[in-house]
Amino acid sequence: MIMNSAAPRRRLMSNTSDIRVLGYEPLLAPATLLAELPLRVHAAPRQVLVIGLGTGVTAGVAAGHPGVQVECLEIDPSVVEAAAFFNDVNNGALNHPSVRIVEADARTWLAHSKAQYDVIISE
Repeated sequence: MIMNSAAPRRRLMSNTSDIRVLGYEPLLAPATLLAELPLRVHAAPRQVLVIGLGTGVTAGVAAGHPGVQVECLEIDPSVVEAAAFFNDVNNGALNHPSVRIVEADARTWLAHSKAQYDVIISE
């Protein structure tokens, strides 16, 4: 559930537990680093897996890298729905042409998938 409070702050709730209070700076810094650090360390990343969508910022930042295709695994459909409320800061990750959102359990998905990734990021 997304609760708006004084702009630009939003509170993201999951299973009635407060995950975090989000404003632009607290939201962008950690999620941006989660994507930027491994993508800058890798010589030529092409296939990126993001485990957990959250607000979509990490997937959106990764998708902003030229030539990168992002697959994002999210087990909870309500998180995917909630990420739409963060389109203004997640680079439109849900509709980005370089991002594929898969509603699945990451452990099960990886156990059965033949996909290979250059970078794996756990949100």
